[in-house]
Amino acid sequence: MNTRRLTTGLLALITAAGLAVDSDASSRRRTGAGRATAVRTTAEAIAALTPVGAASGWGRVKVEEKTRDARQKRQVEVDLFGLEPATRHTIEIDGVELGSVMTDGAGWASLKLESPDDDRPPVPAELPAVFDLESATVQDSSGAFVLEGSFLALEGDDGVPGAAMHKEKIALVDPRTGGMANGIAKVEREAGEQEFKTRATGLIPDDSYDVYVDGFLAGMVIADAVGQAELELEHPDDSNPLPMELRPIEDLRLVEWIGEGDVIVLTGSFSGMSNDDDAGEDGEDEFKGGITELFIDGFMLRTASKMLTVIVTGDTTYEGISGLGD
Repeated sequence: MNTRRLTTGLLALITAAGLAVDSDASSRRRTGAGRATAVRTTAEAIAALTPVGAASGWGRVKVEEKTRDARQKRQVEVDLFGLEPATRHTIEIDGVELGSVMTDGAGWASLKLESPDDDRPPVPAELPAVFDLESATVQDSSGAFVLEGSFLALEGDDGVPGAAMHKEKIALVDPRTGGMANGIAKVEREAGEQEFKTRATGLIPDDSYDVYVDGFLAGMVIADAVGQAELELEHPDDSNPLPMELRPIEDLRLVEWIGEGDVIVLTGSFSGMSNDDDAGEDGEDEFKGGITELFIDGFMLRTASKMLTVIVTGDTTYEGISGLGD
């Protein structure tokens, strides 16, 4: 599919970072006192960018620092989707301008910086360290903010990026007027194993559907006789492998089921925060916290340990209030 339709208001901030120290026998060097171990550290932070006000689109900013024997390498990757086509946009992190990009005909653009590197523009020297990053913004040619997102550094249980257990489950909603489909998507990491799983009901029996994750075609499924379908990918797995493009699973965001005619049948977004272990006794996820931001179709909720995006659908019920307006 050359043209991708993107939904808005479904993305939460994503944060993931870590620190690793290891030794590699092939990297050791001999000194007069014997062998010295090469010390490496890696730190990474990712921010998902969500629309500001009536703007549309979404994006992702990834900042990575690698240090070996006191020599540091820094990389910044920015990917933007669904913005106004053929328009120049400026990207900043904590007030430091990274550069400007021109979106293509579909509203997509990317920017890659690296230091030291002879082929790519350098990372600004004044950009804060990974663990000090706070927010990223995108402005259009008029200077108006169209996307924004926040960074939050997290470490794995053993200090290795992505090594901690991670589980997140989200609902997928049917954006079509009168649409009857519904579904879920789930990601899970435990030790060296990673899994992506999504299933849906209310589909048209025997119809085929493409499942896209962050614009990447994860797989094609066919609904059974009662309108159900499922896609499950794992790493390591020889029969249903999880592609490199979908690893690590903590970084995955937008999930879309696309039906005939490029119609979005189901959509939803991961926040990057584990939530599957927070299920209550009745099997439903329960979170408590303060509302930090309201959207037209939901709100941001800050709990004691994470930031979540809550999406309101036609099935949402309220206790004590009549709706988001209250």
